Amino acid sequence: SEVKSDKIAETIKVYIYGQQSDSYAIDCEYVGGTSTYDIALLKVSGSDVIKNSSVKAVSFADSDEASVGETVYAVGNSRANGISLTSGVLSVDSEYISMNDPRGNETTYRVMRFDAAINSGNSGGGLFDAEGKLLGIVNAKNIEDNTEGMYYALPSAQVEPVVENIIEYCLGSSNTTFKKPLIGVQVKSNSSSAVLDSETGLLKIVEEVEIAAITSGSAADGKLKVGDKIISVAVNGVEKQVTRSFVLIDTVMGAKAGDVVTTKVLRNGETVSVDITITSDCLTEVA
Repeated sequence: SEVKSDKIAETIKVYIYGQQSDSYAIDCEYVGGTSTYDIALLKVSGSDVIKNSSVKAVSFADSDEASVGETVYAVGNSRANGISLTSGVLSVDSEYISMNDPRGNETTYRVMRFDAAINSGNSGGGLFDAEGKLLGIVNAKNIEDNTEGMYYALPSAQVEPVVENIIEYCLGSSNTTFKKPLIGVQVKSNSSSAVLDSETGLLKIVEEVEIAAITSGSAADGKLKVGDKIISVAVNGVEKQVTRSFVLIDTVMGAKAGDVVTTKVLRNGETVSVDITITSDCLTEVA
């Protein structure tokens, strides 16, 4: 779900496809969320409607592996006229947009751009790939005059760790705030190019990413160094290649207190592996 207000409604109901009348309304509760990342998590308990339906849990696609031009499908309650589907292609795999969050603060979001038509009511709905995996969460459209086909979704590589974090720190507790893990680094892209994958025939943007700054006293202080070129990052052994500037930060967001973040860097021509343990001091509440 997408965050829509600082104040949570006393009654929240959801519906599934084919059963969108009030008699099939499904009660749910707000678990937690963050306006900064435009994500809220809802929980459904003991629903006979769900138990007697064909509903299945969705699998996450890796938006970092998505390619411009691939087919995407937007599902949502467009114009509040019931659940519907539109199709299109992924236009931009990663960019940034700014808009006011529900608190009225201008906020910058990392998004994917696509051209499957959406309207009010689609926000918070899924953007799916051709395999039916969740590629993102629809959150905005460009409504400027003479602008068409510019719609946006929060990428799954960011959505999934935020959701896992909310489950870890909010589910079953009085806390409803996202606790973002920070290791105290800033990164920058030194170079960027489009690289052709000879096996798939697809173009991928590849950046050389390095450490630009380290916060004094942070978890990374004394371990990583300014100028380190980042090769990969892993949380508890699950590794991702860092080929874009956002990969490190997004991956670390999935870490919990006690988890080990392993970053491989190129330093003075040698590959160095650095382990950083996430502690409670690394967690920062993000509204």
